[in-house]
Amino acid sequence: DPNAPHRPKSAYVLFGEHVRQDPTLRFSSFAEIAKETGKRWRELSHEDRANVWETPATDRLQYYKEEFEHYEQTENYQSYQIYLKEFEQRRHNSKSMIPSDN
Repeated sequence: DPNAPHRPKSAYVLFGEHVRQDPTLRFSSFAEIAKETGKRWRELSHEDRANVWETPATDRLQYYKEEFEHYEQTENYQSYQIYLKEFEQRRHNSKSMIPSDN
């Protein structure tokens, strides 16, 4: 739904974005950066992980949930739900029209 609030990034994703800003990783491949991100994540102290990354991410998630609850009461949300039902029905109908090889 293009009008719905966007789900926030997880603590690990935010941390990964932070790691990718490291100039020493500028010319590294995606796989190398992913390995380095995982290594650095595992090396974080429990306190740093919780206070610097997880708590803010949890706060953003809570805010998103509240925004989504408000969004569910809007006409845009209701319209999109109708669209999804109609889309699923059309998809189901088109599948039933395809002949089976059996």
